[in-house]
Amino acid sequence: MYGVPETFVIDKKGIVRLKHTGPVIHKDIKEKIIPLLEQLEKES
Repeated sequence: MYGVPETFVIDKKGIVRLKHTGPVIHKDIKEKIIPLLEQLEKES
């Protein structure tokens, strides 16, 4: 079985905070994933 790649960011409580469908490119990391991880780090 195969399909479109999916990437998830899950917080410490097990809540899915981001679902990204498709390949992850540098722009996605820079504009979506890193800012979210920084925000989650501040919340903990």
